[in-house]
Amino acid sequence: MTRRSMPSSFHANLFALVPARCPSSACGVTLVLPPLCCGGIGTKWEPRRPKEPLFHRNFMGMCDNARRKTSAVFGGLSMLYEFCAENFERVPAAIDAGARRIELCDNLAVGGTTPSAGVISATTNYAHEHDARVMCMIRPRGGDFHYNQDELRMMEMDLGLAVSAGVDGLVFGSCKPCAGGWALDELTLGALVMAAGCATEECKREPIDITFHMAFDQLSPEAQLDAIDILADCGITRILTHGGAAGAPIEDNFENLARLIEYAGDRLTILPGGGISTVNRDTVAAALGVSELHGTKIVPLEV
Repeated sequence: MTRRSMPSSFHANLFALVPARCPSSACGVTLVLPPLCCGGIGTKWEPRRPKEPLFHRNFMGMCDNARRKTSAVFGGLSMLYEFCAENFERVPAAIDAGARRIELCDNLAVGGTTPSAGVISATTNYAHEHDARVMCMIRPRGGDFHYNQDELRMMEMDLGLAVSAGVDGLVFGSCKPCAGGWALDELTLGALVMAAGCATEECKREPIDITFHMAFDQLSPEAQLDAIDILADCGITRILTHGGAAGAPIEDNFENLARLIEYAGDRLTILPGGGISTVNRDTVAAALGVSELHGTKIVPLEV
C-alpha cells in the first residue's frame, strides 16, 4: 500500500500549537501542572516550551526509540510480550514469566484508566530493577474517548506525573464524534503529544514511547489508514489494536490487521492485542509476522 494524502486539517491544527507556550492554548486549555520533580513528587514544575532540537526529537522522533530487550524468539523474530497489568499486584509474576514490557493501568473492567502516582512509581522502580519497561495508561475515566477541556487538563497533569516517575512511555488515545461514527481527535492528540514533549524536556529525559490505544478500533477501516498517517507524522511509536470488533476472536481480524501492518510499514508499530494468550500467541505472531504482542494473559501466570 502507498501512503495516502494527509488531511490538511491535522497540520493546520497541530503545528499552530508549536509557537504557543507548552502545552497549547489552542485547545482552550491552560495547563497548571501539580508540583513535580524528575524522579519524585515535591518540586514545582512550570511547563515551558522545550528548546527546538529536543522538542523536535520528542515530537517527531519518538518512533525511532530503540526497541529494548525481548522475552522470546519465535520464527527468527525477537518477541516482546507486553503484559497489561491492573496496578502492581501481578507485575512481579508477569516479569518473571517473560513480560519485558508492562502496560500499567487501573480499572481494567472499564478498559483501563490512569493508575495512582504511587502505583506508577513502585511499578516503574521494580520493572527497571528487573530489566523491563513500563507504559503508563493516561485515561481519566471509562466510557468513550472524547474528552472535554477539564478531562484534557487532567490527562496532561497525569502524564507529567508519570514522566517524572520515570515511565518508559505513555498510552493514550482520543476520538471525536462525526457523521460516520468516530474520527481521530487531532487537537486533543496534539495537545497530549506536546505535553509529553514538555514533560520529557523539563525532566531532561530522552524521548519516550507513545502508544495510541484501542480508541483506534472505534474508527472505520477507511479512517484507520488516515489515522496511521497522522499518528506516524506526530511521532506515535505504536498503535494497540484488536483489528476489529472487541468481541470477535482476534483470528477473525487477521486480514484487517495484516492490512494495517502493511500500510504502517516501518513508520510505526502495529501492536495486536485483545484475545491473545499463551494458547494462541505463537499462532498470532506467525500469521501476522509481528515481534510484539499485548494482553492480560500473554505470559503464563497462575490464576
